[in-house]
Amino acid sequence: WTVITLTTVGYGDVYPLSALRQLNAAVTATVGLCTSVVLVPVLLVCFQCYY
Repeated sequence: WTVITLTTVGYGDVYPLSALRQLNAAVTATVGLCTSVVLVPVLLVCFQCYY
């Protein structure tokens, strides 16, 4: 569930029902999105340095 939520794929077959778990899911998805936004440019710069 965490990997799917972190990558923001969100199949929808498993989802939180309580408010606390929904908040946790929202935070997890936000952290995953922010991580992707930071890592992709860093990896692209590293790739450009080599090629």
